[in-house]
Amino acid sequence: MKTAQDIRQAAGGRAPMRAGSSERPRSGDRLDHLLAADRVIRDLAVGPDDVTAVLDARGVIVSVSSNCAQLLGFQSEELVGTYAHALLHPDDLRSLEPASQAFSNGLTDHLHSVQRMHHKDEGYALVETTVRSTGASISNQPAGAIVVARAPEAAARPPERPMVSFAPAAIGTAYAWVIEGSGRAVVASADPVFASLLGSTTAGLVGRPLEELTDPEASAVGQARLEALIDGSSASYQVERQAHGTAASVELTVSLLPLPDKPGQTAVIQARDVTRQRVAEQAARESLSELQRSNRELEAFASVAAHDLAAPLRVVVGYAEMLAADDSQFSPQIAELLDKVASTSRRMQAQVDGLMALARVESEELTCDRYDIRTLVQEALTPLQDELERSAATVDVGAMPMAVANATGVVQVFGNLLSNALKYGGRRPSVTVEAIRASGAWQFTVADRGVGLPEGDEGQLFELFERGSGTNPIPGAGIGLAVCRRIVERHGGRIWCSRRAGGGTEFHFTLPDRTPDPGGCA
Repeated sequence: MKTAQDIRQAAGGRAPMRAGSSERPRSGDRLDHLLAADRVIRDLAVGPDDVTAVLDARGVIVSVSSNCAQLLGFQSEELVGTYAHALLHPDDLRSLEPASQAFSNGLTDHLHSVQRMHHKDEGYALVETTVRSTGASISNQPAGAIVVARAPEAAARPPERPMVSFAPAAIGTAYAWVIEGSGRAVVASADPVFASLLGSTTAGLVGRPLEELTDPEASAVGQARLEALIDGSSASYQVERQAHGTAASVELTVSLLPLPDKPGQTAVIQARDVTRQRVAEQAARESLSELQRSNRELEAFASVAAHDLAAPLRVVVGYAEMLAADDSQFSPQIAELLDKVASTSRRMQAQVDGLMALARVESEELTCDRYDIRTLVQEALTPLQDELERSAATVDVGAMPMAVANATGVVQVFGNLLSNALKYGGRRPSVTVEAIRASGAWQFTVADRGVGLPEGDEGQLFELFERGSGTNPIPGAGIGLAVCRRIVERHGGRIWCSRRAGGGTEFHFTLPDRTPDPGGCA
C-alpha cells in the first residue's frame, strides 16, 4: 500500500512540503494559482468522474479534487504539496520525458498521454491525463498547469463535447521519442485532437512507431522520411493521409526538436484537418472550369452578335447620312431627326466595333517578341494623322526601350490612349509619350494638357461602357479603355490614370521586362 510519504520519497527528496510543514505552499500563492487556473478550467469539459488538479510552476500539486480517491485511492489532502511526476511509473516517466521537456520549455501548452500512476491500494493504475498550461505567470514565476485525469475506460465513452476546446482549424500535436542510434521514433504522447483526427485514441497511439502514423500503408517510406530527418537531409516533412475509417483528409507535419540541456531529440508531429480545404479547392477548380466555359460561350456570343449587328448598322448609318445630306426635301424637324438617327447609329456602330475588338482580345492567342516600342508608337500614330493635322496637335515621343510585347496589342493600347489624348486635349492638343524603368518592368505614360479628370473618375474609366463625367458632347463608346486594360493585363502588367500637375490627364501602363516566351506574354 502506497502512502503520500512513499510518493514524496519516490520523488527523490525533491518535494519537501508536507502536511503541517511551514514549507507548504502559502495560502496567498495557492489562491493566485487557483485564480489563474480558473480561466483554463472553463475551457475543459470536465465530467463527473474526472479528477482535476492544479500544479504550480515547479510541478507541485497545489489543489486536487476530492474524487481523486476513486481514481488513485488518495485523499486530496494527501497529495497537496507533492510533485506530480512522483506519481508516475518510472518507465513511463522516462518515455514522457521529451514531451514533458517541450511543455516545460513552453514549446506546447498542452499534453495528452496514457500512463501508469501510483494507486494507494493497488500498486499502479492506468490513467489518461490532459495537461494544460495556465498561460500566465504568477508573482513573476513561470506559469503553472491544470491536469485532468480519468480512467481510460471512461475516456472511451464519447463526451458531450470535446475534452479540450480548440480553434475550428482542428490542429493536434503529438510527440515521438527518438530512440538514440536506432533511427526509430515511438509515440510518447498525443493530445485528444490529434488522436481524433487520426480516428484513434491516445491510448491507441502511444507506443506506436512514428511511421505507422505518417505512412500506414508504406512503413518503409515513413522510415526513410524519418531517417532523412534524423541525418539532417531535410528539416521537416509533410504527408497527407486519410483518417482511419473516415473520408477525412489529415495533413501531418513532422520536425525534430532538440531537448534543452539533454542529449537526444524528439519528433513533433502536428496534425491538421484539411478536409474542408480539399473540398473547397475542388469546388474552386470546378467553379473556375465552369466560369472559363461560361466566359468562352459569352465571348463567342459577343463576337457573333457584334458581327451580325455590324452589317445592318452600316446600312442604317449610310441611308441616314444620305437622307440627312439632302435636307432640301425635308422640313427642318425631319432633317434634325435624321441627323439624330445618323449620330445614334454611328455611336452604336462604334460600340459594336469596340465589342468585336474586345472579343478578339479575349479569344486570340497573345504571342510575344522583343520590339522597339518607338516603332509601335509610330505605328499607332499613322491612322491618327488626319486628326493630328486637323487639330494642329503635337506629339512628343521620348526615348523608348526594347521590350517584350504582343505588337498588335501594344499598338492598340497606344492607339486608344493617343486618340483619347487628342480627343480630350483641348485646342491644339500637346501630347507626350514617355517611358521609365520601374521595378522589373517598363512603365509608359501618355499625357495630355486637356480638360483633365473630374474627382473620382480615375477608378471607373477602365470599366466597360464607362466614360468620364462631362464627356457627353465628345463622341465615344466607352469600350476603348476596357480593351486597353485587358490587353495590358494579359501581358502581366497594369494600367491606371491620374491628373497631371498643371492640368490634363496621364495614362500609365506597365509591361514586365522579361525574355520572350513563345507560349505567350504572361
